Amino acid sequence: MKEHLNFMRATIAIFLFIMPFYSGFGQTPSSSPHKHMLWKITSPNGEVNYLSGSLHHMPPNIYPLDQVFQQTFKNADQLVFEINLDSMKAKAPRLIRDYATLPKGTMLKKEVAPDIYALMKRQLDSLGLPIARFQHFNPVYVSFTINNLKLKKAGISFNSGIDK
Repeated sequence: MKEHLNFMRATIAIFLFIMPFYSGFGQTPSSSPHKHMLWKITSPNGEVNYLSGSLHHMPPNIYPLDQVFQQTFKNADQLVFEINLDSMKAKAPRLIRDYATLPKGTMLKKEVAPDIYALMKRQLDSLGLPIARFQHFNPVYVSFTINNLKLKKAGISFNSGIDK
């Protein structure tokens, strides 16, 4: 059962990753002049569901959403999101402590190649952050933080994401 759940999660993650690259396929017919990532899925017994790609960081000017989204959401009996943002916000401190920090006595500088460390330092310097603040975090978390801060600087906000 656990293997099946992991397989399903991996399949969904892969699908959501590649979906933006194939956004022209499977779109619902509409009078909308814009391309969108909303797929109509009909089961053999006629049950209709919709699947949409959700981008967690967006510029605020994407709103209002295209009419096809608004109409689909309005007519939906239920909306299901990829993640529960309220739960994530509440769990963030524990998740960061458990998964984003390096083991005690380990430093970022020793965990990455010197050229990668130099690149991280340049990126953090450009954001006005000293790399010393990140010495106890793992490289993935540091990269994630750099990416999020650069998106924010470019006006692309987590607060404007589709799932928000």
